[in-house]
Amino acid sequence: MRIESARIRGYRLLDDISISFQGNNKETIIVGPNNSGKTSFVEIFYKFLSVDRGNSFTLDDISSSQRKKLKTVAEKIEQDIDGREQYKEEFLKSLPEISLQIMFSYDDGDSSLPLADLIRNLDKDNNYAHLVCRVFVDKQEKIFKEYIDYISSRKSINSINESLECDIFKFLQRRSNSLFKLEYAALENEEVDYYKKGNNPGLGYEKIEYLAVKKAISCSFIYAQNKFDDTAKDVGHGLSKSFQKYYKTVVSNDDFDTNSVEQGINSISKVHDEQYKNIFSSIIGDLGKFGYNSNILPTLKVVSSIRFDNFMDGNAKVMYSDEFGEFSESHNGLGYSKLIYTVLQLSFFLENIKNSEPVAGTNLIFIEEPEAHLHPQMQEIFIKYVSQFIEDKGLRDISVQIVITTHSSHIIAESGFSGIRYFRVKAHKDILKSEVKDMNMCFSRLEPSDRKFLEKYMQLRPCDMFFADKVIMIEGATERLLMPLMLKKMSDNSQIDREYISIIEAGGAHAFKFKEMLEFIGVPTLIITDIDSGDPEKNRSKCRTDLDGAITTNSTLNRLFTEMFINENHSVKNKKYKDNLTVKYLQGLAAEKKVFMNIRVAYQIPENEKYPAGRSFEEAFIKANLPIIIAEKNNFESNIKSKIKDIDNQEKLVEDSYEISNSIDKTDFAFDILMLEDWSIPKYIKEGLEWLNQQ
Repeated sequence: MRIESARIRGYRLLDDISISFQGNNKETIIVGPNNSGKTSFVEIFYKFLSVDRGNSFTLDDISSSQRKKLKTVAEKIEQDIDGREQYKEEFLKSLPEISLQIMFSYDDGDSSLPLADLIRNLDKDNNYAHLVCRVFVDKQEKIFKEYIDYISSRKSINSINESLECDIFKFLQRRSNSLFKLEYAALENEEVDYYKKGNNPGLGYEKIEYLAVKKAISCSFIYAQNKFDDTAKDVGHGLSKSFQKYYKTVVSNDDFDTNSVEQGINSISKVHDEQYKNIFSSIIGDLGKFGYNSNILPTLKVVSSIRFDNFMDGNAKVMYSDEFGEFSESHNGLGYSKLIYTVLQLSFFLENIKNSEPVAGTNLIFIEEPEAHLHPQMQEIFIKYVSQFIEDKGLRDISVQIVITTHSSHIIAESGFSGIRYFRVKAHKDILKSEVKDMNMCFSRLEPSDRKFLEKYMQLRPCDMFFADKVIMIEGATERLLMPLMLKKMSDNSQIDREYISIIEAGGAHAFKFKEMLEFIGVPTLIITDIDSGDPEKNRSKCRTDLDGAITTNSTLNRLFTEMFINENHSVKNKKYKDNLTVKYLQGLAAEKKVFMNIRVAYQIPENEKYPAGRSFEEAFIKANLPIIIAEKNNFESNIKSKIKDIDNQEKLVEDSYEISNSIDKTDFAFDILMLEDWSIPKYIKEGLEWLNQQ
């Protein structure tokens, strides 16, 4: 038994999203940039399904699209004095609603009892059940009438409130205590149309009590913000309290022998009772002097309140010890404290699940940002063994599904990609909404070799593209060293250096393997690669870009532009594609033809009409900075110094730039560039960054 998927509508940025879950004892990994809806995804489960849930939804929780619709119809009603009733149906449909719809599945060998109240379809081949949790505006007809009265009172000529504006949200806010109604129901199938139906959701929808929901699903939450510290001022003792909580869970088990513990507590209580009697007897006796008659009134005494059920409260501390003594929990670092806390909370929840009567059909455990304070290797170990940890706790036959929200590329790399669910915010008609992409769908479509490459690459070089606002793919170490400076140079006319940019070093031979994944997640991406001109008559060996008939040997450019090239040049259709894509064709492409959905490709182009394009970044940089290269030639530390020591004019430097760029140490030259002032970004990179800034 497991949760297959969930659909969320009307909640904050999650206006209408669907998400699939990994199976039992597997992790569903929620990733995405900040403010993309990850926390909201966890919170809606908490508000609907946690043990301490309540009708805690507010107007702030409704999505922007719902707010817009409601505001639009409210303004119509406000402006049309005589025809307000005609907007009643539109008004009722625009009242906000938030829903969480969950689809369960079960195998033939599973007991269907936990889902008994949810199963509405008795087809023997249908092993699914559907739960919907809704919060909607109650007494909608009454709300409409009161809103009409509200407007009328403010628009009345004789009203003292004549100058007050009408605001639908302020009107609803005043009724917030009784505005929303919380409801649970079973659906016959996932296609049942209940949303925005108010108190009359229609056929295939049957209300159920929360008790039936508890039988089907339980939710537990481990949050990133924990109350422990690693300083001497740590007065919260978060770890100690967590151990106390776990102790109470274990001792509540009938199999736990409590007799010896209780016997010890009783002995302590007797000692305290005797001490209290001796200490307080004189005070109690003195009360008689002030009219307290112990012959008539009950006898006063002080007794020990130590009980078995509260014995641990404030009386257990986490200590660290070595051969020289013991130390308080604040002596350990935050990383280990976070790890201990997370494992302890997980153990606590698993014990509760195992000892529940009855055990819920499916148990969801949400873990928020487990990487907080953890070293990358600790992050990898945690995600690697968390599923095994659950099995070791004896829950192999109990449905436990884990949902992890994270900003850690290390957790992504270790968990594999089938469980990744990528959240991203996009504008739809000027309204921001979250989208969710199932990375398992993306990877299943890839060529096996491309999938293997991406999996290996991200395991060996943790990649943060899933958390970035934008992505820049580069050729190698030179561009990686200089890209931060280039972004800073662009900042005078853009905001790009203030955005979170993921820089990925993939090389011209492999950058195209990222294309489908980058298109799938939709993050704006700039691929910066070299044109890599080659001579088709000399076994594709390196050549200048202005050589007649020169072709590109760059795999990424060939993969991206060959089809376009062939379609525009019918005479080359019968030739091998690798010999067709000419530098001349690439140089003549308009900027818009270098864009593939959310991806822009940048390769060397002429800096001006006078000089041909460079073949590599180094050659393009020299041609873009002729005066400064000559002026600073004696200050370079790399071997370019010896190559240009006798060059005193720009024409000669342009003429020799191809040979110079092929013979210098690229990394050392990059360090030379770092020491230069007022250098210019090569034109092809600058144009690419300008495009990226506009996305």
